[in-house]
Amino acid sequence: MITLLRKTKSIGRRFIKERELIIDLSEKKVTVNSEEVKLSPIEFFLLRFLALNKGKAVSADQLLTYLWKRDIFLLEDGLDVIMDALMSKIENDQTAPKYIINFDKNAYKFLEV
Repeated sequence: MITLLRKTKSIGRRFIKERELIIDLSEKKVTVNSEEVKLSPIEFFLLRFLALNKGKAVSADQLLTYLWKRDIFLLEDGLDVIMDALMSKIENDQTAPKYIINFDKNAYKFLEV
């Protein structure tokens, strides 16, 4: 279950918390195990989209369309490179991912606990 949190000191800030991963939607910051993870804007948008669609298979076409709506234009090969970078930044062990998996080569899924 994705938890949307509000901080009492920061009214209006929204968060997505999944295990040790916290996505601050207001500040566009990500922390894993209480350490900030530096993401590019594209990586942040992709992580946010996948987390909001937790447990659902999201195709490369869906991700590219989502980015295009934000005036970010990529080809599928570029998406693969960015997703690999994103996964390497948030996963402690890429051989046993906790958050995002790539399957069918053209789809990704934010994992349910």
